[in-house]
Amino acid sequence: MPAATVDHSQRICEVWACNLDEEMKKIRQVIRKYNYVAMDTEFPGVVARPIGEFRSNADYQYQLLRCNVDLLKIIQLGLTFMNEQGEYPPGTSTWQFNFKFNLTEDMYAQDSIELLTTSGIQFKKHEEEGIETQYFAELLMTSGVVLCEGVKWLSFHSGYDFGYLIKILTNSNLPEEELDFFEILRLFFPVIYDVKYLMKSCKNLKVSNLLMVWNKFCIWRQSMSCLKILSLFLFSAFTFMMHIKRCCLKLYIFNIKGVVRSRQEHKINFCNCLPVKNTVLKLNLQYFVDR
Repeated sequence: MPAATVDHSQRICEVWACNLDEEMKKIRQVIRKYNYVAMDTEFPGVVARPIGEFRSNADYQYQLLRCNVDLLKIIQLGLTFMNEQGEYPPGTSTWQFNFKFNLTEDMYAQDSIELLTTSGIQFKKHEEEGIETQYFAELLMTSGVVLCEGVKWLSFHSGYDFGYLIKILTNSNLPEEELDFFEILRLFFPVIYDVKYLMKSCKNLKVSNLLMVWNKFCIWRQSMSCLKILSLFLFSAFTFMMHIKRCCLKLYIFNIKGVVRSRQEHKINFCNCLPVKNTVLKLNLQYFVDR
């Protein structure tokens, strides 16, 4: 059975404080052979916008990200594991981590909370049984999932996602400068594939979101209704592998080691390209966060 036709509804594990240690032990084993990690987060929207003068639109976008990530708390993190052939591990392949969140005490955007509630988020359970972010960070730091060049991260338009993860892992607010943010990003997540950027190499593929990508590639959708909030990072995994198998296009791996100090742009060297070329990509955070 092709990897894209696996019934993921039977392979998803909900992780709360009570089973966090047990599930992280499993992940430590899984990551050894399944080192491609599709990731998505859920967070309580956007509640603030920066004021003042900005050097560029990219600088404004980063300050927008920074002020909201600093003010708000992550609600969920989803991780799906597979190998370079797009095969999922036996048993559980997706873990959804549910963090402490209190609608009475924590800040949020009302429209985002309403959408998440409709999607099935159990905010009462998050308040009572949610994971403490700092304990989760301690376990993640020693799991082999972060700080490892051999781990490939798959995402879609993921500036905020990585922003919240960096906030958790460093137990501090994001740095004031975008360049410093990228320095930290390359430390924890050395290799990132962004599916949205990969799709830009398809000149005749006019899609603006993952659902359109899903439909364009006619990927099997049996588990779509039950995935709900998990859909984004699962679609990222599906789309990534379908892009390799069916587009016959160059695969650009974003290796953040190539970041150089620059005020308005970040140059990232391509590595492991198909075909291999000594090329440089100009990239800034606006691409990741301009939703």
